[in-house]
Formats: sequence, C-alpha cells, structure tokens
Amino acid sequence: MKQKMNLILGLSVFVVSLVVMYKTILYVQAFNDNEEKAEIEKINNFKTESLTEKKEIKGKYIEADLQNMQINLIENNKVVNSFKIVSKGKPQSYYETPAGEFTIKSKDKDRYSTLGDVYMPYAMQFYGNFFIHGIPYYQSGDKVSSNYSGGCIRIDDENMKKIYEFSVIGTTLIVENNTTKYYSDKEIDNNTINSMMTILVSLETIDQEKYIEYAGKTLKFKDLNYYIAKGDQKAKDMVTNYLGKNTYNYYMNEKLISLGLNSLNSKKEKDDFVSYIIGNKNYVLNYFN
Repeated sequence: MKQKMNLILGLSVFVVSLVVMYKTILYVQAFNDNEEKAEIEKINNFKTESLTEKKEIKGKYIEADLQNMQINLIENNKVVNSFKIVSKGKPQSYYETPAGEFTIKSKDKDRYSTLGDVYMPYAMQFYGNFFIHGIPYYQSGDKVSSNYSGGCIRIDDENMKKIYEFSVIGTTLIVENNTTKYYSDKEIDNNTINSMMTILVSLETIDQEKYIEYAGKTLKFKDLNYYIAKGDQKAKDMVTNYLGKNTYNYYMNEKLISLGLNSLNSKKEKDDFVSYIIGNKNYVLNYFN
C-alpha cells in the first residue's frame, strides 16, 4: 500500500512538473514574441544615413571613421591614403570624440595641451577642445601610452605628418561614429533641447574637471550638468558666462552646422539633434535620468 502511494505521489509530481514546464514554455515563448515585436518596432523607428552622403564635397577632405578606427584622405572623390586611428575619446564618457562635419581650424607642428599637460605633434584643431594629432608626449619625452585619448583623434606620428601635409586650414573633416537616426512620435520640448545643447557645448569646450563655486558649493563643471538638465537657468548662465556669450553662441552654431542643422526649431531638427545625442553622445542622457 505504501509503495502504491509513493508511485501515485511520484506520478503526481511528474504531471505537475510537466504542466509547470509547459506553462513556462508558453510564457517564455510569449515573452520572446513580445520582445521580438518590441525589437522590430524599435528597429522600424531607426534608419541609417551616412554623413558623407548628405552632400557632395569637392576637392580634398578627410574622413575619420571612429567605428572602424580608420582615417582616409580623399581627393576628387577617391581615397588617396588610409591610416589607422590609434585612439579616440572613450565611448560613453564626457570626453567622447564628437562626430559631424568640421573644418580644420589650426595647425601646429608641436602644440602644448594644458588639459593633458602634454605636447601634441602635428596637431590640427577641428572643434572646441578636440584635435587630430600624433602620439602626445610628456616634457620628459616619454610618449603617452593610454588606450584612450582625452577626446582627440590620435594617429602614429609618421602617418599624422602625412595627414598634416595633406591638410590646410579650412580642409573639411568628416568624423563618423554612429550614423543611426532616431525619429520620435512625440516632439521633445524646447527646454529639454536647450538644456541638452548647453550640456553638449560645455562638455566639448570646457575642462569638466575644473572646480567652480555654485550655490554655495564647490563643484566640478561636470557636476553642473545635472542642474542644467533640471532646467536650472543659473547653471546654464554659468556656462554662457564662463565662455562669454559670443563664444558660447559661436560654439553652439558651429555644433549645429557640423550636424547639418540650421536651428532646433522644427520637430525634424530636434529629432536629428537627439539622434546625434543617442548615437554619439549617449553620456549626456545620464544627466536627465
């Protein structure tokens, strides 16, 4: 009798296990189906567009592909030389290398960086604190060996010399990173857009480790971005006043131009700007969480 009861109990447990397993399979399948559907819907909201396809560039220009870590010298729509990018700004950091369309603004065979306390061979500025240059070195002559730069694009000295000689002030530089475009059904409000732009200008033109006094506290500039994200006008004014209104407006307009935008008034312009943030400066979104 006891053996029979044990057998019945064992069969019951087995049947219950089968039922639980079946329900689990159905649940997992439904979950996966929903995830796949959500993923498809997500993909359908994205489309890719190469920055270099936006308009035809005549003459010669430089193309820096941060995904494939390659820099191309292009003349008459033909690649005349290609080099490996040694390092770039660390992704998902406040000093991540900016993408967009820029021009070479200055050329220095040996430029001193106050931010890194290093010398940069064959340095060419393209926006704010960002340069293309050779491998930086300290006053001792020792080369910097870190895998990531402070946001600049680093090239081996020998190759950088060729890029330097290829370029003149005004040469177009296309920096490609993530070219995915995101379009939202809902228009993002102007205050959020303006806050994003202020944070972006601050990140790309001001030393974020610099100490400042704000609201009776000693903060670093990067801490100020949390206040800006909350719409604190005084925090925004600190960025504008630090750079100077004219300089701030210059960098803001230059940023828009680099993204192929005239303003941030229309929904499409806002979407394109936020697409840049999501794909190339995702770190900015941390301040809004």
